[in-house]
Amino acid sequence: MEYKSNAEIKKAVADDPKAIGYIDKSAVDDTVKVILTLP
Repeated sequence: MEYKSNAEIKKAVADDPKAIGYIDKSAVDDTVKVILTLP
């Protein structure tokens, strides 16, 4: 799937326990678990 914003990705991942998403570092907060950070 393709989303237009970090907020949409965070919602989609929250709604599907099997989902993994990529978001901008600035969008990380206590609602997400970071498993990999790319330079």
